[in-house]
Amino acid sequence: MMATCRRRSHDEAGAAMVEFALVSIVAFLLMFGMFQFGLVILGNSAGSNAARDGARLGIINYATADTGGASYNEIVAAVQKNLSGNVSNLSVTVKCLNGTPPLAQVACNAVVLTRSDLIEVKASWNHKGFGPFMPSVSRSSTARMVITGAPDLTTVTTPSTMAAAPAITSLVLRNGGTTAGRMESNDTIEVTFSKQVRASTICSVWTDGNTTPQSTPGVTARATLSGTTTSIAVTGAPNCLTGYHFGTLNLDSKDFLDKNNDVVNFTNSDMSYDGTTHTLIIELGTPDAPALLTTEDDSVRASFTPDSFIKDSAGNAVSGTGSSSSKQF
Repeated sequence: MMATCRRRSHDEAGAAMVEFALVSIVAFLLMFGMFQFGLVILGNSAGSNAARDGARLGIINYATADTGGASYNEIVAAVQKNLSGNVSNLSVTVKCLNGTPPLAQVACNAVVLTRSDLIEVKASWNHKGFGPFMPSVSRSSTARMVITGAPDLTTVTTPSTMAAAPAITSLVLRNGGTTAGRMESNDTIEVTFSKQVRASTICSVWTDGNTTPQSTPGVTARATLSGTTTSIAVTGAPNCLTGYHFGTLNLDSKDFLDKNNDVVNFTNSDMSYDGTTHTLIIELGTPDAPALLTTEDDSVRASFTPDSFIKDSAGNAVSGTGSSSSKQF
């Protein structure tokens, strides 16, 4: 009885080994075939990229591309750079085509750029089989592109009005009150830029690119006497919510404020920006100090330094400062 059991156990072990051998051969062949198929797909993708790279080079260097000259050699080198590994018998064919249907072949040195002529690069190769049972497979890929020719760099220009940062072209302190030469309600500070700036960099709720004037009330403009000069800055604009930016106006004189009232706040001032004229305006509101002085010095000139946060659509901050050309207010 025990001998029979041992014999059956040996028979089962032998059967398992035979089954494993049969299954492993099939599994190995299946895996090997998948690996081989993956290599073919990879080669096809590399061949397509190689043909396109050759065509990209040919749309510029096309004059002798079909006659075996320097342009042809450069195209071949570009194709070879992308095809490597299990590839053999690589050949590259280049020809130029008339851009007008039916796309007849023309000599590359007779290409007419304005006719949208084409260059065609065809890469052919053999995919070498991996192992003795895998045959070599012939593959090819073709790319066509419109010939553009080399760019003429001598005619490339950069629009200076778009590339240059905005600058201040005008600074006017206009009298809108009752007394010339005195800071008071309704006087305006007008700053004109050389190009449109982003309105939201002045007041966060304003819309960029809007040519319609935008304004916000409730602004506080503070005049401060420091030493021999008086300066004005915006210190509050609650309607701008997350941010407001103006700059500093230097009046170059101490005669606008009394030394006993060296800080004056103009509450309820208005701030506006006109996207068409590129002008930023502050209209002074009500001063909280009654005794403002009047300067009689006609030679006094103001200067304005803009906030660096004010920028154009390209992100360029306003460059330089601005100066007034007439008496303030």
